Amino acid sequence: MGIGLSNNAVMFIVSIVFLIVLIIIIKPTKASIKERYREKLFSSLTKASDTIYLMCDHKKRQLIYITDNIYNVLGLKDIEKEKTPEQIVDEIFKAPIVQNEMQNWNGKEEYVTQMFSYNNPLYHHTRWIRVKIYPFREKKQNYDIILIYDATKEHDQQHLLVTQAKNIKAREQQLNQITNISYDFEINVNVQTKEMTYHRLKNDLTYFGTDFSGNFEILFKDIIDKYVDKDDRAPILEQFSISNFQKLAEENNLDPISIRYRLISEDTTWLESTAFFTIDKGELLVTILTKNVTENAEYMRRQNILLQNALTEAKKANDAKSEFLATVSHEIRIPMNAIIGLSQSALNED
Repeated sequence: MGIGLSNNAVMFIVSIVFLIVLIIIIKPTKASIKERYREKLFSSLTKASDTIYLMCDHKKRQLIYITDNIYNVLGLKDIEKEKTPEQIVDEIFKAPIVQNEMQNWNGKEEYVTQMFSYNNPLYHHTRWIRVKIYPFREKKQNYDIILIYDATKEHDQQHLLVTQAKNIKAREQQLNQITNISYDFEINVNVQTKEMTYHRLKNDLTYFGTDFSGNFEILFKDIIDKYVDKDDRAPILEQFSISNFQKLAEENNLDPISIRYRLISEDTTWLESTAFFTIDKGELLVTILTKNVTENAEYMRRQNILLQNALTEAKKANDAKSEFLATVSHEIRIPMNAIIGLSQSALNED
């Protein structure tokens, strides 16, 4: 009986110990499996990522963890992997731009560096990168989550935009120079608000006065009535009216329109105004550029006079030809009729 109790006691004790050992073994095993799969998932995500993830002890400045995609993100080949990830990270943080900026970082807020270049001396290529730091605190211990990511595409896009902006600015300057040389003044009109600005492109010009702005419908009519010959007022007021601008926009006909007209002056002065249409943020804008075409108009006038004279002379010549033919026909027809009549009479007699 005593032995039986002893055996039962031993079996009970062994069972308890086995359960304890099993619990100790199983729990870490499940945890390790979970951690292993989590590590696999994170590794697969970072492998195709353009970002390097690091964890650092903030106080000791000691690197605790770094993802293994550092060589891919920085574009390093197999033969370039002589340096350890820790050495590469150390090089990045020794970059002057990072050191200068981190001197002003308080270590408590998120921090992002400017874009800077990472040069590869072996292949002589450059990767543009940024560094982000997210500080956090856990159990009275300060850590930094550091992200180093490839910003080369961002740099290339910014460089392209800057280049395009420079090209656009250069073209605008060239266009302004051409405009200033070719035209005398400009009028900018916002069709929606009906506001206009008048600007002289050549300071030595006197017609239409100095620069001014205001309501287009009122000011433009005042200009036309004051300076333009009365015979040319109606066409230009009709062509360059808000209603006509709106009509052209509705018809999606935004080709430039031009008109010539004369100024009221002792010496005949001809101007040509051309309206150019643009749409900016849904608003229809019209730029009216005007130039002096007196020489061309005078040349065309002289050519028209010469053409008119030539037409008059041609008409006179044509009339003289018709009169000559009529006279000749009359003078020939009378004797011919007499000859024909006598011939018929002679043929009818024995």
